Amino acid sequence: MAQSTAVVSRLKETVEFPKTLICYEGTIAYAEDCVKGKNGRVTLSQLEEEIGKRGREIMRALLEETLAKLPDAETVLAIEGNDGVVRLHERSRMRRIATKFGVVELSRSGFSAREATSIMPKDGALNLPPDLYSFGVQQLAAEEVSRGAFSEASKVIQRETGLEVHNRQLQKIVVDVAKDFDDFYRYRRAGATAPQGDLVVLTTDGKGIVVRKDDLLEPTRKRSEEESHKLKHRLYRGEKRNAKRMATVASVYTIEPFVRTAEDVLKELRPVAAVKNRPRPNAKRVWASVERSSCDIIAEACHEVIRRDRLRNRQLVVLVDGHISQLSTVQTQLAAHRLEGDIVLDIIHIIEYLWKACHCFYAEGSRDGEAWVTEQLYRVLESETQSVIRGLRRKAAHAGLDNTKHEAVNKVITYLEEHAPYMDYKRYLLSGFPIATGVIEGACRYLIKDRMDITGARWTLRTAEAVLKLRSLHASHDFDEYWGYHELREQQRNHDSKIGRLITID
Repeated sequence: MAQSTAVVSRLKETVEFPKTLICYEGTIAYAEDCVKGKNGRVTLSQLEEEIGKRGREIMRALLEETLAKLPDAETVLAIEGNDGVVRLHERSRMRRIATKFGVVELSRSGFSAREATSIMPKDGALNLPPDLYSFGVQQLAAEEVSRGAFSEASKVIQRETGLEVHNRQLQKIVVDVAKDFDDFYRYRRAGATAPQGDLVVLTTDGKGIVVRKDDLLEPTRKRSEEESHKLKHRLYRGEKRNAKRMATVASVYTIEPFVRTAEDVLKELRPVAAVKNRPRPNAKRVWASVERSSCDIIAEACHEVIRRDRLRNRQLVVLVDGHISQLSTVQTQLAAHRLEGDIVLDIIHIIEYLWKACHCFYAEGSRDGEAWVTEQLYRVLESETQSVIRGLRRKAAHAGLDNTKHEAVNKVITYLEEHAPYMDYKRYLLSGFPIATGVIEGACRYLIKDRMDITGARWTLRTAEAVLKLRSLHASHDFDEYWGYHELREQQRNHDSKIGRLITID
């Protein structure tokens, strides 16, 4: 402790930050009392907690004193705003800012005129936010809210900064933070041009989010109001709450071609199979919206494809799950943006339908049924879809199925017939195309299920949209770049756009 006392003595001779020194002396005194036993028996965890709080107070005091010593508007006589009004009246004004080290106070000069908003040059120089919380706190809040529940984010912020930020405040922060999302992707430099020979892949899907009743789409809200449930406290089989609004998820990425055969795919589908040298998606961007229509999101995905392939000389692959409205929207948007590509039906959905048919002919868990599905899948991968359809019809005609099973087989046949144009798998495999929608399925799980489906969550539309944008930035590894862009836009909105010119002393 003698060495620490000596440090304090030297600091007293040169220090320009008296509040910081007082906090530092108090921390040293607390440590000395612990050594001498004046604080009683203390454990390491108690010391960590106490020293952490005192250390944060030292940093808070240092930040506050540093802000006070930064130059203000000493040479400014008046400010002419962009509204043409010259602000001649100067007076000192105080404001509080909640920072990562705690709340600090800042005095600065403000220039005002009758019936005109005041302008503080120091606020612009420091790029201070218009509200209480600093951009550092806002960034921490945005990251924590995008990870987990608001209540958990509030606890983390209090532990890290000592600030109490409640759910309503967090919701406002994330909505404000996410407001530059669309502009960021619209105007940022498009450094995502696909390498020569790579495929450009567009894929999309949908996932429901439980929202407040007022934010349901009109048809869903009417069904919710009109539908009566058999039981009071739980849903009966086949009933729906009609409490969800559909979010559209999209992804665009590039990937090297990966040539395979039908036999290779069957091996990959085995539970213990390990595929070597499989190429991984590059420059993957994923995003979702519950506020905008699927048409808008798929149109945005088309723009992303064009940014990556401005010369239109890359092979475009569009992976879909086969939903009729999804297919229609994709085809419409591809035509509207003059994009040509191969629409590929997700092979996993085909497998699911084959198993549905299998359970009409074989007992569940049957080895014979598994062998039958494998044989049908092989024929599908060899682009023999029509042969599979004819075989299903013959098998259903001779199996003596009841009406329910016969109807189930017919649904499988109808699905295969409707989607046959998107099932040329033999050509897809020889061209090295991906044939499964794993990327978009993973995006749906990360963006929506893992966060938006937290038990008991019922979202407002604005908050859900903001959280989806923040999670999309993290999933696309763009959050850090976005944050720099967001702070720049805040500088322009809150400060630069208000000042026309400074009238200074010559």
